[in-house]
Amino acid sequence: MARMNNPYLPTLPSGTVVASYKKYEDAQAAVDLLADSGFPVQTTAIVGSDLSMVERITGRLTLGRVALSSALNGIWLGVFMGAFYGIFNPGTALSTIMPVGVMMGLLFGLLTGVIPYLLSGGKRDFTSAKQVVAARYDVLASEQVARARELLARTRGFMAPAGGLLAMPAQSPAAFGGDAVVSDAAVAAPAPSAPSEPLAPTPFGSRPDEQPRFGVRVDPATGQPIVPGAKPAAEQAAGGAAQVTAQPQPDQPAQPPAPRGEEFDPFLPRK
Repeated sequence: MARMNNPYLPTLPSGTVVASYKKYEDAQAAVDLLADSGFPVQTTAIVGSDLSMVERITGRLTLGRVALSSALNGIWLGVFMGAFYGIFNPGTALSTIMPVGVMMGLLFGLLTGVIPYLLSGGKRDFTSAKQVVAARYDVLASEQVARARELLARTRGFMAPAGGLLAMPAQSPAAFGGDAVVSDAAVAAPAPSAPSEPLAPTPFGSRPDEQPRFGVRVDPATGQPIVPGAKPAAEQAAGGAAQVTAQPQPDQPAQPPAPRGEEFDPFLPRK
């Protein structure tokens, strides 16, 4: 019969989550039910998730309470030590040794309780109890998983387990020998197709998608740039028959003949 992992080693147990509970007492009652039903409980484990350290305040602490508590603890210690000494020394009367033990225990209790409280300077004037609490308790089973789920389905505080196996840190399923989980979006999305042939640069530049720049003449017949000094392909095919007609210039007014120089001589007196 298979057992859980070694309980003396700090390792997570392996198994299938058969039930989940919010309270530890409900998980404990569930395992007790499995034991009463003859289930092999040595193959089960209780695993707490989302652990938190909780400190519960139990009361206010004063010098009087510290002294009283320390004195009572010391008296009990003195009575125990006096009785222990009287048992192993039959010749000594308990009425003689007991008061001495009580006084020594009382003094010891006051010294070990009151002095540390005074040295703290009132920084912790309360009593508390610390606990480690989990947000969820999962019951795991490594055998007879279906039977365990059937037995625990109607227990108090039962919650259906979120997953089958014990939740481990996020890792690739292939690392554990399982099948990789592929989402529907990944299946629906088509894979990008690689280009069959590399794109060659265009005549306008080194990039495959480069367009003609400003000032570059493009032959409408071939879509290729026209080298300066060369004729377009249509003109070359026609044998140079196409000629560019010059646009008519607007008529200019006729200039009158220049007058003779003596009529415009500034040094001659005007008539």
